[in-house]
Amino acid sequence: MFSGIRGRLLTIAAVCLMCIWALVGPLLRADGGRPLNLGLDLQGGTHLVLQVADPEDVMSTEARADAANRAREIISNRIDQFGVREPTIQRVGVDRLIVELAGIQDVDRAKAIIEQTAFLEFKILTDGQDLIDELPLLDSLIVASLGPEAIPEEARVEGRPGLEELFQQRDTATADTTAAPQQELRPLSLLLLDSGEPGIFLVESPQVETVETYLALPSVRARLPDEVNVLWGTETRGVAGKLYYPLFVVESEPLITGEYLTDAYAIRDPQYGTPIVPFQLTRQGGRIFERGTSRHVGDRMAIILDGKVQGDPPVGSFGFQPPAAGGDKVH
Repeated sequence: MFSGIRGRLLTIAAVCLMCIWALVGPLLRADGGRPLNLGLDLQGGTHLVLQVADPEDVMSTEARADAANRAREIISNRIDQFGVREPTIQRVGVDRLIVELAGIQDVDRAKAIIEQTAFLEFKILTDGQDLIDELPLLDSLIVASLGPEAIPEEARVEGRPGLEELFQQRDTATADTTAAPQQELRPLSLLLLDSGEPGIFLVESPQVETVETYLALPSVRARLPDEVNVLWGTETRGVAGKLYYPLFVVESEPLITGEYLTDAYAIRDPQYGTPIVPFQLTRQGGRIFERGTSRHVGDRMAIILDGKVQGDPPVGSFGFQPPAAGGDKVH
């Protein structure tokens, strides 16, 4: 190595350069790699502190904690609207949440989306056949919109020619009696795995963004059946060592919405330990709910919060308790 003052200075300079490169290098990479994520202290952003509102001080500690946890889940579902790569959403104490959105400077917009009232709907699952019937057309619309070259190789399958092509080959002198396979493009249908449950498809986690892109194409949106909605679920499912997100096909018209809801909270069944969500409806809401579920006993009902399915219990698993002063309690 170097000797003397000059050598030591060169060594120190080299170490300093290596340290600088370790810090700055990831930001300057030109290979398309993921850059270093900067926090609020380096790139700025939005810092919000939220607390459960209980002006009359009637909520128990458990109820306040449960409300904070539910709020955290709702906020997490909404953060995607900002495109924030690694948001911070953490509970502090019993009923406070800290939300940090690095790089988001529009504080008013952040607060408007995070603090808006959650939109709750109850919709009946269909058997999914309406969507299945449209899949060949949707595949062709995706190919037409994006171009065959944009369709990944795994969406290309070998098919056989249709009757028209077979007749054309039969009428030509050079036609072979064995028809050559042709390649079919099925960009959407091949990404939808049959879950074994009517009205529920599974999409492998890395393909969720691709399916969302396909479903958002104007030509595809225009051809989706009006009678149904296609909505993602929040709970992942493991199949053969892979992680999948459920895609639900539900009726477009809700059975009932959250405007009739007066209270809801989560508990565990004391006998089986399974989660139960008792919720209380207004008297009018209780009548609407009872009439609607009586027509769908045995079907599954999606509980939808902000456009995402939180659960799909079977109709018939709901029980009505005697009406309280404020309305009907359901669990």
